[in-house]
Amino acid sequence: DGGPTTVVNALKEGNEGAVEYLRVQDSYDLLPDALTALHSKGVQSVLVEGGRNTIDSFLGNGLWDECRRIRSLELRIPGGFPAPSPPPFAPIRSETVGGDRIDFFRNPQSRFPSSHGTVGPVRRP
Repeated sequence: DGGPTTVVNALKEGNEGAVEYLRVQDSYDLLPDALTALHSKGVQSVLVEGGRNTIDSFLGNGLWDECRRIRSLELRIPGGFPAPSPPPFAPIRSETVGGDRIDFFRNPQSRFPSSHGTVGPVRRP
C-alpha cells in the first residue's frame, strides 16, 4: 500500500525504502521479544502473515487479540500444505464474501479491547 512496513526477523537490520528491517535475537522468546521491540517503537497493531508454524505460534502462545480465518468454499488443493489450526472455540461471527468464508475470532484472554469494539465487517476494495 506504500505505507511504512516493519519486517521483524533474526538476520537483517536497516531500511530499504518504506521497509524497515528490525532484527531481534533468535531465541526461544522470539515472538514476545519481537512484540516488545515493536511496542517500544510505538506499534499498536500487528498483521501476521505466515504459514502454519508462524500463525500457530502466535495463537498457541496467546499472543493475539483478533483473528480472521479466510477459507475458500470453492478451491480444494489435493496434497497441499496444511492450514493453521483455528482457535479452539467457535468464531464470534462468520460471513461469505465472493467464494470465501471468513470466520472472526476474539481471544477471550485478551487484555485489549477490539480495535472496533467488535470485529467489523469485511470491506471490499
